Amino acid sequence: MTFCEHVWAPLVPVMSILVALACVGALNTGIMGHSRMVFAAARKGDLPCMLSTLHPKYKTPVLAIWTVVLYGFVMMFSGGVQRLMQFIGLYSLILGLKVIVALLYLRYTKPDLHRPYKVPLLFPMLQAVVSIALLLLIIYQEPAWMLFGVLIYLLGIPVYLLGVSWRQKPKIVLLFTGHLTSFLQKLFQLVPS
Repeated sequence: MTFCEHVWAPLVPVMSILVALACVGALNTGIMGHSRMVFAAARKGDLPCMLSTLHPKYKTPVLAIWTVVLYGFVMMFSGGVQRLMQFIGLYSLILGLKVIVALLYLRYTKPDLHRPYKVPLLFPMLQAVVSIALLLLIIYQEPAWMLFGVLIYLLGIPVYLLGVSWRQKPKIVLLFTGHLTSFLQKLFQLVPS
């Protein structure tokens, strides 16, 4: 029996609809928000430039949206929706921990830097401890799958080094990426941003 059935059984259909709407809203926000991050990173030069293209009429980063959606499908089909949610939780904890470490590092190395708001150090330290505890708990519960998730996360490092930071690529690689960019621009009717 669910919580809603215990509290008020006639509300079960309404709650189901509200939960479904909340999931659709979260999915929409995730796809649009993450695709804009991919677009911004590509425009800055941290991702392949083909991801920084826009649709001329709607001004949306169509290729970045499809990249995020396809990545989500690959992750989902590796173990279902439950596994996808576990990976998202793992990645969110890792990213949050990186932000906290960066904040603590900057507070230590540049204490006199002007900040609009200075967070008391107790809060980031407490959040770091909780994040580490949650990460260890997640890894302890399903070590094989979480190791797989961490390996996928770490796979981004060589992809970044080979695809973005390596400036003197062979001519054949530049030719291939140029043709691929041109093909995708024609396929999705995109223009450079």
